[in-house]
Amino acid sequence: MKKDAKRLNDYSEEELKQALIRFRDVKKAEFLVGKHLKPDDKVVKDKDKLLGYVKNTYEELLPLYKAAMSANQ
Repeated sequence: MKKDAKRLNDYSEEELKQALIRFRDVKKAEFLVGKHLKPDDKVVKDKDKLLGYVKNTYEELLPLYKAAMSANQ
């Protein structure tokens, strides 16, 4: 994982709340949501599995992105 990446489970409820408030209030703030794969992960080594994994991740995250965009309007 990236050095500054943090698993959602590692946030306390208060930390998550503060991060989301900052995301809402600070114009250049970022709140990245995604999945990390290690280079030696079996999924990375299999093109078809990787493609499926990427598509599945996209489908899982799309509703969150849409909700964020509609809240921003």
